Amino acid sequence: MRDSIILEINGVFVGTVISSGNPRQKRFYAVHESVHALHNHVFSDRDDIRRLVIGHFHHSTPRNALPA
Repeated sequence: MRDSIILEINGVFVGTVISSGNPRQKRFYAVHESVHALHNHVFSDRDDIRRLVIGHFHHSTPRNALPA
């Protein structure tokens, strides 16, 4: 069984981090349009994924589109 982590930003589900075949590799599965550019990217560090996803999300999503 592979581990996965759900990523939410401000209550918005943006994707999942899934362990790859290599235990040191994590794959990002994007479900939100604002982070789709990162879909299927492989990273060695979960925190790197989180930082990039947050950056893409905030850069792509207008402030008034976020839930209150």
